[in-house]
Amino acid sequence: MKNPVSGRSEKQANVNLAEEATRRLLQSVDREARRVLDTLEPEGVHQLRVAIRRFREAGPLAEDCLGRVAARRFRRQLKDILAAAGPVRNCDIARELIARETAGRLGDWEPLLAREQSAARGHLNTLVKRWLQRKDARRSPARGGDIRNGLGEDAGRVARERLARMAARVLKRGRKAARGQAPANKLHRLRIAAKRLRYALEVQAPMAGDGASTFIEQLKRVQGWLGEANDCRTVARMAEDWPDSAELKKALKARSRRNVEAFLAHWRRYFGDKTKRAQWLERVAGHGRQGASGTGPA
Repeated sequence: MKNPVSGRSEKQANVNLAEEATRRLLQSVDREARRVLDTLEPEGVHQLRVAIRRFREAGPLAEDCLGRVAARRFRRQLKDILAAAGPVRNCDIARELIARETAGRLGDWEPLLAREQSAARGHLNTLVKRWLQRKDARRSPARGGDIRNGLGEDAGRVARERLARMAARVLKRGRKAARGQAPANKLHRLRIAAKRLRYALEVQAPMAGDGASTFIEQLKRVQGWLGEANDCRTVARMAEDWPDSAELKKALKARSRRNVEAFLAHWRRYFGDKTKRAQWLERVAGHGRQGASGTGPA
């Protein structure tokens, strides 16, 4: 028979983890938001987007800690910032990819990128300033205010169930994408699902158990290949009206294809059969334990 005192202690430990995670997530958003205002470094915008995505994937844990109304209001505000940061980040990615394909020669394309990015950054900075000056900042855990202690359910179980649903979605979309020639729309849906699961795992793994963390490294690799393939398609669309961009677009298409092929080979190796997918799901749900190698199912 389970010791009720032990059960309460475990639940309180999970509540404490949820509260600390929510506090750190909001502090991270505020820190990266200030960094975007203080510097023009490309990494600042990238890290702000990562911080926002992690907070948005905290899900019901953030709602229980902050209150549903406050958590959802924060997510709406951050969704607007995330959307505004996209065009700024796309220009930085375009510079990186073009530099790789042209030995660093951006030529006549740099003024086009600079003009587009300047307008996008102005809009982003307006939203970031509004976020940092929000009227309810004094009640935010990021500013040292009180955080609610009202998790009505076991945080560990809630985290495991949510992660298992997200993992099942990733595996289903990956199975469909890995059939033959994967169309871009299926790869895009898989990329988004994998990204969301990765950030949710990073936030909730301490409450979900060791098994949840085994997925993270695999997701990083999948996200890396699909992310660069998507970046190539995005930059190629940006270059549609650029002068003398035919060779660039051809090179970007080839790079995208190589990334997709690398993803497909990896997916078929590690997630190619039903048994392996079931083992991954079991680990993410917290029923399995990470092996000594940390590589997941054999």
